[in-house]
Amino acid sequence: MEKVSSTAGAVCNGCLLYEQQGQKVVVLVDTPSWYAWLETATTFTFTGEQGTFTAHKARAGNRRGGWYWRAYRRKRGRLSRYYLGVSTNLTLAKLCEVARCLAADGESTGSSQTCEDTPPLVPVPLAFQRFTPTVILQSSITPPRLPVQHVARPRLLALLEQDLRGPVTLVSAPAGSGKTTLLTEWAATSARPVAWLSCEEGENDPARFLSSLIAAFARVDARLGTITQTDRPWHSPEHEQVLTRLLNDMECVLQHDTVLVLDDVHALTTEASQALLLFLLNHLPSRLHLLIGTRVDPPKLARLRARQQIAELRREALGFVSAEVEVFAQAMGLPLDSEAIRLLEERTEGWIAGIQLLTLALRGHNNPAEVLRATSMTPRFLLDYVREEILMHQPPGMQRFLLRTSILERLSGPLCESVTEEAGGQLKLASLLQANLFMSALDATDTWYRYH
Repeated sequence: MEKVSSTAGAVCNGCLLYEQQGQKVVVLVDTPSWYAWLETATTFTFTGEQGTFTAHKARAGNRRGGWYWRAYRRKRGRLSRYYLGVSTNLTLAKLCEVARCLAADGESTGSSQTCEDTPPLVPVPLAFQRFTPTVILQSSITPPRLPVQHVARPRLLALLEQDLRGPVTLVSAPAGSGKTTLLTEWAATSARPVAWLSCEEGENDPARFLSSLIAAFARVDARLGTITQTDRPWHSPEHEQVLTRLLNDMECVLQHDTVLVLDDVHALTTEASQALLLFLLNHLPSRLHLLIGTRVDPPKLARLRARQQIAELRREALGFVSAEVEVFAQAMGLPLDSEAIRLLEERTEGWIAGIQLLTLALRGHNNPAEVLRATSMTPRFLLDYVREEILMHQPPGMQRFLLRTSILERLSGPLCESVTEEAGGQLKLASLLQANLFMSALDATDTWYRYH
């Protein structure tokens, strides 16, 4: 049985586990909640890469002195002890250093040390004994580098700054629309503290998602989590509780407006990870703003929209305009005349990935405008990009629907059902629109659509 209570707990790789009124509570070491618990606690175990020990609170024998902590470790019959000091001394760095010293002392030779009235050592709770470390890749919590052919976009940066007056900003557009590049440029130029997390498929594990969030916030303020390699003492019922305590600590710790950039949120596809994201959206601390980059809108945003708590930047705003097309082409080493620029923008509708791939195809041609007028010209690597980054990410049924309806200039539910000989045409069109798959509605009733 786990020997944890409101006054006895266990620390494992930066997280404290204790029990309060029958509920397990998880707290990050070095946070206000950690130091508040130490004031009422009497003992805890520590487990980390550096070693293990048991800490007990004690008081001077004459009862006139204040309370202090000592650490104990027994190995091969040898008892070692270490003076920790008052509760405010118990930082994670201090605990790790003490564990390292006790481990080294335990390996040394010599007579056993004894301590009168030494309390019994408390075994490490089973809840902390079976975890494999979750290693957080540093590049996932660091803004990526801007591309060599980066085109500055001051008009969009100004829009983001304006939108960040509210709690949530959504940048939602298809693959290759420049979302990550825009967020990276904004993070590099912002005067606000920025925490960054590029979501991957692994973040569908809620424990890893929480570990990644803690590691991202630790780069802003060490008190919000001092580790980027974290064991996972969080099971399903505790996920929301861990996030709640992290948000509560942010409410106390954050002194300036801070922005969390969550990029590639479309990678969060499980119910558990989306539930944590929704909880975060609905309970943001007062000084935390959330900036989301995604190919697909997260579910259940209606409440935020109704309260006017979310600003949205979409494909139409992200598309390159003529001046940006010209600057990009020059950066690619391909000066274009005004007609070629107009045709390039027209053919791609400002889609940045399409502009880049077509620009590569125009190299070596004496008359780029003439090549662009040839409507049959579609470079192989442009088709490869669409296939690998868009089509192959869809389920087989949706892939079949996209391929069979790609011949249509205008689409409606009944027309698609006639062409594909499958039911559910209107639902599939609505799903494609929500997923930002190069589709727009042609009327207010969402009856007719077209592909871009």
